[in-house]
Amino acid sequence: MNISIIIPTYNASKNFRTFLERIKAQTISNYEIIVIDSSSQDNTIDIAREFGAKVIVIPKSEFNHGGTRNRASREAKGDILVFMTQDAIPVNEICIENLVQPLNEPDIVASYGRHISNSDAVPIEKFARLFNYPDRSFVKNRSDIKGLGIKTFLFPNVCAAVKKDIFQEVNRFPENIIMNEDFVLAAKLIDRGYGIAYASDAMVYHSHNYSLNEKFKRYFDIGVALKSQQWILNIVKAEVEGGRYLYNELKYLLKEKQWKWVPYMYFESLAKFTGYRLGLLEKRIPVHIKRLLSMHSFYWNDNNGKPIEVNEAKKERHETQKVKINKRVLFLSPFFYPEMISTGKYNSYLVKVLVNRGYSVDVVASHPLYPDWKPKISKADLQGCTIHRGGLWDALSKINCIATNLFRIMVCLACSDPNKSNQKKS
Repeated sequence: MNISIIIPTYNASKNFRTFLERIKAQTISNYEIIVIDSSSQDNTIDIAREFGAKVIVIPKSEFNHGGTRNRASREAKGDILVFMTQDAIPVNEICIENLVQPLNEPDIVASYGRHISNSDAVPIEKFARLFNYPDRSFVKNRSDIKGLGIKTFLFPNVCAAVKKDIFQEVNRFPENIIMNEDFVLAAKLIDRGYGIAYASDAMVYHSHNYSLNEKFKRYFDIGVALKSQQWILNIVKAEVEGGRYLYNELKYLLKEKQWKWVPYMYFESLAKFTGYRLGLLEKRIPVHIKRLLSMHSFYWNDNNGKPIEVNEAKKERHETQKVKINKRVLFLSPFFYPEMISTGKYNSYLVKVLVNRGYSVDVVASHPLYPDWKPKISKADLQGCTIHRGGLWDALSKINCIATNLFRIMVCLACSDPNKSNQKKS
């Protein structure tokens, strides 16, 4: 079993040396370390090279949770890919050995480890680790969706492993996703009928004391991610699991006599729920607002680090200009502005709508039964369109476009004498 350990990094130097020392102390053999770094400003890259890691450096603006890991996986030589994060410190030297051990079973293609709270974790965070990462191992597959719900797809790549050939078979992580790329991968594996193991004896220290604002932003991003994968939401609903989590969290805080955290728990739940629901509605929210609501504001930038909304506005103006040039409408109306009689009023309104949508409009304002009829105010104009008044034939002759040329040909054919044409042929 050859193993490739893939670690995305950015300014990781604070605990990175400790992390790599723990990796080097693992009992596994035949492994490589691949560090893909987003142009760190500290000595992260130097530390990685000191420990013999293969280092890939990318511009910070190109980082993406799914795409960056995929890029590193293409450089991997191992048949087992182990994904870790820079802040997940292995508890002991058998962490990775225990993590990959379930992959010896043919029907298990991926596994993930247990998260142990850091020493500074607050009660809310301690409960999150106990609830999501129990002390017993198990295997999840498609048959567990009804019982586990959305937790069937829990597969944090903080400390996770997957068979490389299967990883490639399901087309890796989604390339462009704000977060939860691991969740989507697990859903694809489960949907294909594969099993995912939870290895409770593969332990890492990993927790975050997020503020309420950070929790709101994190769950906004989760909503954005899941909405982009609507097929998953068609299978499971996150809100059901949220209710069960809240109930057990309250029991835990009361049991541990953490009374002061009970009010905080409700505010936290409100922040998470509100953020998640807004994330599901992100298509209706302007980009500059999404950047404020998101924990990963860089996701809303283009590859040059500029806000997407600016480029969308430029693109929209460009497309509008193209529409005005390329889309031309010939409008025939017996009466037209400013003669608001009969069909004139409706037709004038319709032309205004077309102009507002970027069309170039030519109006032939001429009554077919009275070709010499002219409006009283013959020089009146409607902004954004060209009006040709007077005799129908004269008006059409002023418009040089395919539609009018075809119209003139049709009129000529209709007015020609077929008997004279047959006499010439004979």
